Amino acid sequence: MSPLEFFIDSKMFALSSFEFEGMVKIQAKADVEEKVLRSLGWTKLNFLNKRRARIEIWFRDTEESEIQMYYEFGIFSTIYGGEDMPNWITNRSMGPSISFTIPSPPNKFRGLNFCCVLTSGFMDQLLDLPVIIINNITKNLIWIYQHYLDIIYLGDKCFTLLSHWIFGMNEMECGDHVTVTVPIPYLYVDQVTKECGVGFVYENGSKDEEEDDLGYYKSWNHIIGGDLTGFQFKTGEYTLHTRRFMDHGNEVDQYFHELVDGACYKG
Repeated sequence: MSPLEFFIDSKMFALSSFEFEGMVKIQAKADVEEKVLRSLGWTKLNFLNKRRARIEIWFRDTEESEIQMYYEFGIFSTIYGGEDMPNWITNRSMGPSISFTIPSPPNKFRGLNFCCVLTSGFMDQLLDLPVIIINNITKNLIWIYQHYLDIIYLGDKCFTLLSHWIFGMNEMECGDHVTVTVPIPYLYVDQVTKECGVGFVYENGSKDEEEDDLGYYKSWNHIIGGDLTGFQFKTGEYTLHTRRFMDHGNEVDQYFHELVDGACYKG
């Protein structure tokens, strides 16, 4: 029997407080359960609850909303104006990339927080969300992630993108050497990745409780550590973009894998 194919008009997708189960979940950051944020290692972020942002997706009109939390592919993220990284982002590097080795404390590694600050030479302009490339050199695994949103407008010269990546031992563990790159296409000459940083999240001993807190999110099929067959460009390399759920056929946008070998788009 031939596989069932379906097509979805992007106009049906919302920019805030929306869920397509197994694909993308969006909710106001202020409404996210504290135990979920705690499991991500996200603390002292209450200052975001009263902020707002203007966002855009796939050639639609911009929409203003509260600061949202996004979840797709096993990746949580939020976006806010300014350039203040949380103090638990402990390893930092100026520019569009950072390299590090996962430290080896007593408890098992279970997640990576990645944060980057993007800036523009102009005020009050639309800024494109960048591709994030995580390369586990030790395990020869690459994830190329394009955010659900296309464009954000914050009325400021910069914005901060904070993300948490759920990793199992098959994807990342203590001792692995990893690089994270945030390339900016040459087309956007006025947009710069100013700074990158990472923080490491480990089990704290109450393993069952932690897994329950994120149990719903980990139950999704198409996440890192799950079934990413339809998002695999070649062995060990995955292109994570919700548009892949809707595209017909198996072609992968050349734009994404052209970014892997360097910090800038080579078009």
